[in-house]
Amino acid sequence: MVSFFGDPKAWSSHSLRERLNESTYLLPLLLPIVLFLWIWHSLLTHTLSLKAFAVFFILCVLALVYGRVFTKLTSLSLKTSDNFSLQFLCGYFLVNTTLFVLSLVTPFSIVINAFILTTCGLLLALFLPRRANDSPKPASYLPNLLCILLSGLGATLWCTD
Repeated sequence: MVSFFGDPKAWSSHSLRERLNESTYLLPLLLPIVLFLWIWHSLLTHTLSLKAFAVFFILCVLALVYGRVFTKLTSLSLKTSDNFSLQFLCGYFLVNTTLFVLSLVTPFSIVINAFILTTCGLLLALFLPRRANDSPKPASYLPNLLCILLSGLGATLWCTD
């Protein structure tokens, strides 16, 4: 029986290992974004915090997970299935909007709401069916990464006015 969440063998160690191996190429792409956010935060607070680094890393991973889900479930998946910047920015918008809505609707703190969002993101990442053309193309991500970093730099310069 095949459900919405993909094939029933998704819990096998081979399947989990395969999904983790496919995602390892994203670490060099996410790390500059996390470092940019962390340095920006440290310039504002005048402290370097490893806790802030961890929060920004989790936020970026969640943005990518939710962005992939969004591009797979919309018509964008036909044209831009491997567009890192579109996936990241759509996911960032979804994560922030969902956290805002959860803070309005639930009586929980932001930490509990973020935990709920993280749990849902992990379940989506593990069980959402993959397409055949969903393989990574790391060389095509450099222009997308530069686009995101330039956008962040532009927003930083705009905020200093």
